[in-house]
This record gives sequence, C-alpha cells and structure tokens, in this order.
Amino acid sequence: MFGRKLNDYMIVVFTGEDEVKANEQSFKDLLEDTSCPDPLKDTLRLCQDIFVPFYNRTKDETKKTQQLRDLLFLVNIVLTNNPNPYTQDT
Repeated sequence: MFGRKLNDYMIVVFTGEDEVKANEQSFKDLLEDTSCPDPLKDTLRLCQDIFVPFYNRTKDETKKTQQLRDLLFLVNIVLTNNPNPYTQDT
C-alpha cells in the first residue's frame, strides 16, 4: 500500500515499558520471546529494529526528557539515512 521504502522511514514506538520493567524484563527480551507475534517481528526486522520504548506513567521529568531524546535521536538517524521526504514514488 505505501511501498517498500516506507520501512526506511519507520520508527516503532512501544508504550508500557514501566509494566515490562515491573516484570523484570526488557522489550528486547519480549521481542525475542517465542510468544512475540511473527508480524511484529517481521515489521521490526523490516525497519532494521528501530524502536523506542516509553514509560506510560512516569512522573520523573528526567526520564521523560530522556525518552524524548531517545526518540529524537532515532528520528535524526532516519533523516540522515533518508534526506528526502517519503512519497510513494520514493
């Protein structure tokens, strides 16, 4: 529908990292688990495992700032690797 190049512009954002950490796991652990759905694994593989987890309920301003920095860091990587805007013709 959007074309194959869409994957080059994609960042997967997960919420609920606080719940994952409460179970003494990481998102990497969950994604490598055999119960992780194959379509999700395929999507992550196609976008070169570019993802960022977010805590939903944190009140810690330092954590919020770090989460934003992590996301913007990945956005900059995507922009560096793909300097032109995405179109279906890209």
